[in-house]
Amino acid sequence: MPLIPRLRALVSNRTYATRLQYHADEHAKAHMPGMTTDIFDGLHYRSLLREPVVVGDRTLPHNYFSDHRDIALGFATDGFAPFKKRKHTAWILLIFNYNLSPDQHFQKDNILCAGIIPGPKKPWDADSFIYPLV
Repeated sequence: MPLIPRLRALVSNRTYATRLQYHADEHAKAHMPGMTTDIFDGLHYRSLLREPVVVGDRTLPHNYFSDHRDIALGFATDGFAPFKKRKHTAWILLIFNYNLSPDQHFQKDNILCAGIIPGPKKPWDADSFIYPLV
C-alpha cells in the first residue's frame, strides 16, 4: 500500500492526529538543551530546523519541520526466515512514526509495514524494492 494515503488516513483521525502533535507540543515545551530524550534533541534534527527544504534543484520557501503538521519518519529493514527449515528468507520494510511520543514509536499498532522483499535469499538490490517508497 502506498505510504501517503496511509498517512492521510492517520491524520484524518482526530485522536491520532492529536497524538502526532507530540513533537510540536509536548516535546518542544519540554526540550532542554544538552539533554537527549528523543530524536528531536539530535544535532541533525536541530540543524534541519534552520535549513530550507530543497527538492531537486529547487529551494522551497520554508524550513524542514517548520509546520507543526510535518511528520518525521524512520525506516528499518531486517530479514527473517518464514519457514522452519530456514532455507528461504524474506525482508520486511518498516516505517516508524517519530511524531508520536517515544513510548509509542515502536508499538505494533503504530508501525507501518511498507512491504516485504521475498526470498529465497537476501536481495541483491534492496534499493529497487525501496525506490517506490521513496
